[in-house]
Amino acid sequence: MKGESLNKEADILQRLKKGDESALRELVDLYRPQMLMEAYYVIRDMDEAEDIVQEVFIRFWNVKEKVELKPSLMAYLLRATRNESLIKLRKDKTRGKRQDLYSYFQESSTQMKPFESAELAKQLKNAMEYIPPAARKSFVKLYLEDKSQKTIAAEQNISLQVVKNNISKALKILREKLHTVKIF
Repeated sequence: MKGESLNKEADILQRLKKGDESALRELVDLYRPQMLMEAYYVIRDMDEAEDIVQEVFIRFWNVKEKVELKPSLMAYLLRATRNESLIKLRKDKTRGKRQDLYSYFQESSTQMKPFESAELAKQLKNAMEYIPPAARKSFVKLYLEDKSQKTIAAEQNISLQVVKNNISKALKILREKLHTVKIF
């Protein structure tokens, strides 16, 4: 039974590598229910689980030539689904923290006098000018456009480590330039 399953997976994978879309449909029909259960178990939201499973299949299609049957295609897809679900949870948690922080600063800024708010904005703008252009671009995409570091790396055609270095450099410069700024 297990050998038969692996032979079927090997056949599907071989057809996928040749670009056979019907093999993808067969794969979706075969493993989508288990993948949905895996995603739902992690994130507890069926709509999100469906999005994650769809994203896993899209990514799988894009890397199908590189995939090997170790130990099985099902194990590969379930692991990918679990990883995507965990990444989604982390992103949502981080986004929630950023929104809470933003809400705090928004409340604080509404309590500020217009002069104080304008002065703070001016100091922030001045501090941003000290950040090198590449680091500033990465910083803005991460913190203002809410993009992931991987997405930024892909968009800017640079390595993930360069993005991390850019963000670190930008934060260091902002800390140095804004350490004397006081918010009342």
